[in-house]
Order: sequence, then C-alpha cells, then structure tokens
Amino acid sequence: MASLKLSPTNLRRANERGLGIRKLARQVGCRHTTIGHYETGYRTPSTSRLAELADALGTSLETFFEVAE
Repeated sequence: MASLKLSPTNLRRANERGLGIRKLARQVGCRHTTIGHYETGYRTPSTSRLAELADALGTSLETFFEVAE
C-alpha cells in the first residue's frame, strides 16, 4: 500500500518559486537555518508549521508530499 511521505525536495522547489529562505522564515516566525534544515531533510516541520509554510508560499499542504511505496 502506498503512503505519503514528506519531501524536503518539494519544499525547496516550492520556495524557489516563492519568497527566499530568509523572508519565508520571517513570515512563519522561525530562523532561516530552520527552513534550511527542513529543505535538506535534517529536520521535519510540525503539522502546524507545514500549514504556515503552505500559506506563506501560497500553495497546498499536498505540495510538500510524495507517494512512498
């Protein structure tokens, strides 16, 4: 059965079209290094932080996920 997996690459791609790491961090209330950690997969954002990121980037939560077999 397939499941959804958070994709740091998808977060990075969404942000490349958006605000830039520092401005995004300011909008969601965290440090730019934290955003960098999310984008590299070093840290995983909470569900509420994912919602804030999606809102700031003008996208849906589904953007950040991929299907894992």
